[in-house]
Amino acid sequence: MRPGAKPSERAYHAMASLGGYRVLLFGGNDGPGSFSNETWLYGLGITVTTTSGLRTTEAGVTATFDVCANPAPMANVTIPLSSSDITEGTVPASVILPAGSTAPVTVTVTGMDDAILDSDIGYTIVTGDPSSTDVVYSALGAEDVADVSVTNQDDEPAGTNTSATFRVDAMGGFFADGTFTATLFETDSADVAEWVSVSEPVEPGDVLTLDPSKPGSYSRSETACSSLVGGVVASAPGVVLGCDVSVGERALLALIGIVPVKVTDEGGPILLGDLLVTSSTPGHAMRWSGPDPCPCALVGKALEPMMDEAGIVLVLLTAH
Repeated sequence: MRPGAKPSERAYHAMASLGGYRVLLFGGNDGPGSFSNETWLYGLGITVTTTSGLRTTEAGVTATFDVCANPAPMANVTIPLSSSDITEGTVPASVILPAGSTAPVTVTVTGMDDAILDSDIGYTIVTGDPSSTDVVYSALGAEDVADVSVTNQDDEPAGTNTSATFRVDAMGGFFADGTFTATLFETDSADVAEWVSVSEPVEPGDVLTLDPSKPGSYSRSETACSSLVGGVVASAPGVVLGCDVSVGERALLALIGIVPVKVTDEGGPILLGDLLVTSSTPGHAMRWSGPDPCPCALVGKALEPMMDEAGIVLVLLTAH
């Protein structure tokens, strides 16, 4: 049995484990009618420096661990990597240990925000079967490379992740696991809004219409008397429906109630009680000055006058 030195590139006939070492049996033809075997003992392995205790956060804070090979491989060694829960953390698809080196290679794990009121969640960085043209390292399997345990720290406000069915956080927010029922619900604001997807940046007071080029999304109104009115971007809604959980642009769309709305005098000065429709100014409403009934989808009814070229007025939203 010969320890240490690298054997030739001949394929081994058998491999076994012995006290943490790899035992490889190589064979060679020594001439007619003869066959010799060489047995090599290797203290070879792939080491993961940190296999537990790593922490990422939903705010995107990363964690790292190192991987190294010993002895130095004769060719690059590629180790596949994956996350057991990509909603909690992600990792590169693989790590490559370079030929001729035992230096550690750093792998970065990135925490993901799942926008759910959950506690700290554990997940695992799973290693796969190493691949290499180095015959020794290609013989290793996923079981020879340790997986890494990680915890993703929740970033929701303190107090929201208790086991209580009803709880109040330090900021005064309250949370209930069941249905909230009351004979009276009061709020300082006078509208109900819902989170929706938008295909462009918008701001409070913008009039939004359905975006024909991107079904399921909204964009600022651009044509006069549009029939695609969806609502108005809320300024300070009293009730919010849904959660802002999607990737991409999102906005709070006021559905009912009283909200500030951007307006223009394209249809003439706006008087108290005037019906408002979309104008040709992006994101703005105007007075409907045409015949009755109005063929457009209404934005709402003006609750105050506006005599300037453009401005913002309170509007009672109308069902579309």
